[in-house]
Amino acid sequence: MTSKTVPAFNDWPNDIGLTKPQFTTHEEQSDPVDLEVIGTIPSYVSGTLYRASTAGNTIPLSTTTTLPLSHWFDGLATVHRFTISPPSSSSSSSSVAAKITHTSRLTSSGVLTRVRRTGNLSGFTFGQKHDPCESLYAKFKSCFFSAGSPRATVDKSDKEEVNSCINVGVTISTDFPGADAGGGIVVKTDAAVVQLLNGSNLKPEKYLLQRDLHPDLRGPLSAAHARTDPLTGDLYNYNLDMRLRTSGYRVFRTRRDTGATEVLATIRDAPPAYIHSFWMSEDYVVLCIWNSRFAWRGARCIWEKNLVDAIADWDPRSRCFFYVIDRKGGKGVVAKFVDDVPFFVFHTVGAWEEGDGDLVLEALSYDNVDVIKRFYYENILSTEVENGKAWLGRGRTRLTRWRLANIPKTNGKVLPAVREFSVASEWGMELPTVNPLFVAKKNRYIYAVTSTTASNFMDGILKYDTATNSATHWQVHAHTPGEAIFVPDPSGSAEDDGVLLSVVLDGVSGRSYLLVLDARNMTELARAETKIVVGFGFHGKWDKEGVLGPEY
Repeated sequence: MTSKTVPAFNDWPNDIGLTKPQFTTHEEQSDPVDLEVIGTIPSYVSGTLYRASTAGNTIPLSTTTTLPLSHWFDGLATVHRFTISPPSSSSSSSSVAAKITHTSRLTSSGVLTRVRRTGNLSGFTFGQKHDPCESLYAKFKSCFFSAGSPRATVDKSDKEEVNSCINVGVTISTDFPGADAGGGIVVKTDAAVVQLLNGSNLKPEKYLLQRDLHPDLRGPLSAAHARTDPLTGDLYNYNLDMRLRTSGYRVFRTRRDTGATEVLATIRDAPPAYIHSFWMSEDYVVLCIWNSRFAWRGARCIWEKNLVDAIADWDPRSRCFFYVIDRKGGKGVVAKFVDDVPFFVFHTVGAWEEGDGDLVLEALSYDNVDVIKRFYYENILSTEVENGKAWLGRGRTRLTRWRLANIPKTNGKVLPAVREFSVASEWGMELPTVNPLFVAKKNRYIYAVTSTTASNFMDGILKYDTATNSATHWQVHAHTPGEAIFVPDPSGSAEDDGVLLSVVLDGVSGRSYLLVLDARNMTELARAETKIVVGFGFHGKWDKEGVLGPEY
């Protein structure tokens, strides 16, 4: 008797990128494997692409039982490394990269060990459903004790387990001041902890809490998207403390030259909220408290033990406040603006200064927080056809631009954040990137993955021209792309001179490949094919050895 095959949504299979268990030792790719390269890769792309990934939607507890994961964002962290080698001296062409190799490692193996030991995913998660009968004391302890001290729940005699006892796998930095990375890479998430990996073999070497950088950074939450000054290498982020007596957002800077951390501003008049990213311009950091606020002033985090269920119901009367922080002169919060129309943002895009003190900000905004619940596995697996249909058209982004005017002259008044435009997009853009040479500068082009009605997940890569309000779209049926990372052409002069790198799953063949697109016209230049599935993940970083690139 044969089992019935479940059809994929719109004949666009993606389950294998979300369900394939990739966390057993034999499925880690510790030795470099040569990939088959089809096409031509410009030599300036030579370097290393790191990709944060996930390891499936179940955790095997034994040979017969598994622990199901509820939300995509709670998949066990895995990091992939694609090494793009320059041509040899004997090569007939110096303008073409020679070869690409691939390695990978489960960087959260300590979490896997703990889950197998305890039978549950303890601690504070993004969206994992927990036992509703658990005591309040147990909830409080797991939410704040283990979040602040991951070592509390591991075998401290096992160094490898200690170093990999956290599930951190959203964004990647190749130059992280204050961490003493020593040539390694740093993986970040929306918690106040980062993990340091060996840049070559991806082995976890240690983790670092924000309170190790500065004693006042004791809150559990932060932004996965820290910002780095493209000129100095200084790093900026915030720390959110929800304890009654010390509550507030502390915006801080860590200097690249000294590793010293200082708190630039403390914001106490804003409610605690889930903030994944923020803006940085030439002179300012802008933190916006949008409408993803935690219920009960954050206390609901203790009860729910996950971020999704701790977010308060959408309030259409709620306003969103922008706090403008001086990042160079030590003046703290220099201006405050408000948008009376509530919104939510995962990812900010550009921020630049114009005229006599105006700040222009762009982001992919949502009209509600539905998108957070969209990423439960039950909604994004292609075989969950009815759930996929129910989510079509929901949680679409708008490309929104605000102007914050006359910042040096606000005189303490709360002024309106003016929406210059807010364009509803049929493309469903997300995971936006820009040419990194245009960070903190006015940019014209935005690159993003799309989520149209072609599939119930990501289904293409878009180049959006903000000057002409036009778009160029790359899409191949049943091929699901990840974030498109821009690599600038060092000999180019235009903003779109460069290529895009994206890890794509061919849902029909069940294999992934590294795609290289011409950023000017969105045509394929090359692909490097693997013989495995690279699990769907979030963000990545291309690194050219010896070149300091801004985090985005």
